[in-house]
Formats: sequence, structure tokens, C-alpha cells
Amino acid sequence: MSRRVTRCCSCVVACSTLIWAGMLWAHPNEPPENEPPENEHPQQVPGLTLEEAVERVQRVAELNRRVETLFEQKRFREAREALRELHRIDPLDKYTLYNLACAYAVLDDPENAIEYLLDALSCGFVEFHYMVRDPNLDSIRDHPQYRAIIENWTLLLDRRSEAEFAAMEAFFGPRYTYKRAPDLRLNYVNSFDEESFVAARGEIQRVAEWASNLFADPAPSTERPDPWVHILLPTYEDFFRLVPSARIGGIYDRKRTRLITRDIGPSLRHEFVHVLHWRHMDRLGQVHPIWIQEGLATLVEDIDAPADGSGGMEIRPSWRTNIASRLVRGGAVIPFERFTSMDREQFMGRRVSAHYAQARAMMYYLHEKGLLAEWYRAYVENFDEDPTGLEALITTLDAPLRDIERAYRIWSLNLPRVAEIDRPGEASLGVDLKPGRGIGPEVNLINDQLARTVRPWGRGDRLRNRDIIIEVGGTQVRTLDDLYRVLGDYEPEDIVPVRVRRGQREYELNIELIERPKQEIF
Repeated sequence: MSRRVTRCCSCVVACSTLIWAGMLWAHPNEPPENEPPENEHPQQVPGLTLEEAVERVQRVAELNRRVETLFEQKRFREAREALRELHRIDPLDKYTLYNLACAYAVLDDPENAIEYLLDALSCGFVEFHYMVRDPNLDSIRDHPQYRAIIENWTLLLDRRSEAEFAAMEAFFGPRYTYKRAPDLRLNYVNSFDEESFVAARGEIQRVAEWASNLFADPAPSTERPDPWVHILLPTYEDFFRLVPSARIGGIYDRKRTRLITRDIGPSLRHEFVHVLHWRHMDRLGQVHPIWIQEGLATLVEDIDAPADGSGGMEIRPSWRTNIASRLVRGGAVIPFERFTSMDREQFMGRRVSAHYAQARAMMYYLHEKGLLAEWYRAYVENFDEDPTGLEALITTLDAPLRDIERAYRIWSLNLPRVAEIDRPGEASLGVDLKPGRGIGPEVNLINDQLARTVRPWGRGDRLRNRDIIIEVGGTQVRTLDDLYRVLGDYEPEDIVPVRVRRGQREYELNIELIERPKQEIF
């Protein structure tokens, strides 16, 4: 390996530490950008006033748009000058460095192109699958330094991962635990207790097994592996410092190869599908539309799975399919041709909840027919002819589009309604609940007249304040949505085993469910 590539590896630690030092003030989008590499540093810079920071962010965004336009117009000298200004604003931005390498390469300046490419690697650029397909770098493919990068593909990714992992350990300190999973190329940064951490890793494994048939071809390569991804399971307080939004349960920030989740159930599964899907798209050299990305990710939010973590999962209707059914009843389903052609801005704009619901329902429809994997294979094989996925739907379902939409609407109307909230008249635990801190819903208030426990097991006599509910009727519950969906399968006066975390110990209770009275609001 050349001396310069070795230097690139050794610089990673310093660059990683600087990136992580500012990480808690980052404002990642939700969901993250679905675009090829571009600049992204929206955080406020120390030493700047708020007004100066806002101006800086606006200027960076303006310059990035200009660079994109200039590259499309092949005005590479002007693009280089705009990139130089971006580089002066943030010398450590890996995408600015990478784009400078591209600009110099197309301007036939291979030495500067290689210099900036190696600097991009030093500051965290790991999209090697994208790099080897980028026509802007064609002029340096035979350069010894470029060949050294390709020959040391695995080593460079591993060194980068090790350095970032060390930087995270230094940043978060001893209150977190740290574990690497080489088989899936994951680094875990964990704030949960050991039992919950084991359960979280079980969820990751469950999703990986489910997705292995879907994202099978091309499979990961040992010679050119995927980048490592950091799985952050933060404390409740750290989550809202890392992801300052109460609206979402997690993010996958592809540009920083990090997944951050608020819970170890639906949000973790959702975001990990994004990880696996993006890895597959990178290997394919494709970027799938947002309805496909979010449709696949939401599919695994609501599942039934063995509580012992033995593997396997059954995808279930959810509160999102409730919305999909209401859209059909109200005549508000978006025609498939228009829906599959939506760009990110349209999907995330008005009626975003309806868009997520329709995306999940369409994927669930394919899943229920046993055609999801077949549709996905047909889609990726014919991506160049139809990147929307519509033609693959028509081919896989083997029917005219009008008939497909009619069958989908009938199917949606017959979906079972899933309990979404604790409604009067429905089965209830008789306690006030709050979302908890990622392990399961937490008992917030006991109503002595409503909460009853019969035939208690062990030392648990009844639900108590601050009990964390982790399992109902043998089904894991990590969120309030999980709990309401599971309780929807029962009737008042049913006796249901409920497993709770109380302090550092777990207890299993037999709880007699009660009818939620109309005068009570919990």
C-alpha cells in the first residue's frame, strides 16, 4: 500500500473526533436525504452568532445547488471555484473534498484529483460503490494511488470504522457499552441494560434474515464489502440531543453511516431496513424512489414474533393500514401511476401520513400475495426502463393497472382494524401509560379501582407505578402502538399474562383486562 493511502488511514482518528465533537448539535433530516453525495453540515458552528450560522447554512446550500447545476451543464471550472469556496467554509467536509476530486479529474489534473480524493477518505468518505461508478473519475482509474484505494477497499473501510468507533467510545464514555458485529458490519453504541441490548441485537438479526431473500442479488462481496454502520441505542435524553424532534422514533443518516433509534422495536426495525436497502442500492448503483424505501421500512414496524427472540416474524396490519383503509373508504387513494412517480418533496409534503400509509399498504398487499420478493427482483432488473416500480407491479401481478387498483381497494376494505389508542369500551390494563424510554411503555399512574391482578405469579402482585411493560400475551411490546395493537386482540375480563420490568428485575403477572370506561381519560 502506498505511503499516501497509509497516511489517509492514520488521519481518520483526528477527523472522526472532530466530527463526533459536533455531533450532538447536528440536525439530521427525517428521513435522511435520498441523494448522491453532497455537502451536509447544518449544525451551528462554535464562535458564530445564530444569524451568522443561518447565513452560513444558506450559503452552503446555495453553493451546493450551484455545484450540482454546473456539473450537469459540464461547466467544471466554475464548479471547481464554487467547491473551493465550500472548502474554505468547511475544510473537513468529505463531500466537498470528493466533489473537488471529481472536478479536478474531469479538468485533467490527476494529481490534485488524487490529493482531494485521499483527503475525502481521510474525512470519512466511504461510498466506494458510488465512487467506482462515477464517470467524473474515469481519468484517474489507472493512477497508482486510485488503484491502491481499490486494492485496499476492505482495509480502508475497516480502519475508518475502527477510528469512528474509538471516537464514539471517547465521546459517550463508560455509561455506554460498545460491541462490534463483523458478520453484519455493525458497531453498537448502547445505553440499555444487557438484557435489552441482547433483545435489540435479536431484532437486528430478525430483520437481516427477513431481508436476506429480498436484497439477495448482488450479495455483499468479501472483496468489496459494504461500509460499516454505527447503531446508536442512546439514553432518552441523548436521543433528543442527537435527534431534536419529538415526531420521529429514529433515523438512518446514510451520509454518516449511523442509525439512531428511540426504541428497540418498531423504530429499530424500520431504520435497519433502510440500512440494508441502501446497501443493496449502493451495490446495484440505483436510488429507489421514496415510496419504495419507506414502504419496505414501514412493513416491519408491526410484527408478531416469538418473545424468546428465536427468530422469524409475521408481518401484521397496523395503524398505517387503518389509514390506508380509510383512504379507500373516502375515495382518497392516490392513483398508482401518480403515487409511484412522487419525488421526495411531494411525498414528504402535504398528507405525508397518508403517503406513508399507502406505501406500507401496497407493500403489505404484495407480501400477503407472496409476491414481494418477486416484484422487487423484477423492479431492480428493469430499473433503467422504469425506476418508479409501476411496471414491475403490472408484470408481477399479471393484470392491467385498473384491475390491480380495484383489487387493492377491495383488499384494503377487508383489512382488520387495528387498535390505535386506548378507546372507551375496549380492553385496557386500567392504568395510565407513557411511551417509556425505548424498552417498553411505562406505567405512569395507577387507578386503584380499575387496575386488578388475579393469580399473580412470583412476587408481582399487580401493576405498579414505573413498571415497564415488555410483553403481553407472549408478544413483545416496545411502544404504545405495539401495546394497543396487541390489546386489540382481547376482550374485557380476559386474563392475560403480562411481563414487566420493575427496577432491575422482571415479573410475570396475570392481569384481568377491564373495559375502558367512558368517563375515564387515560
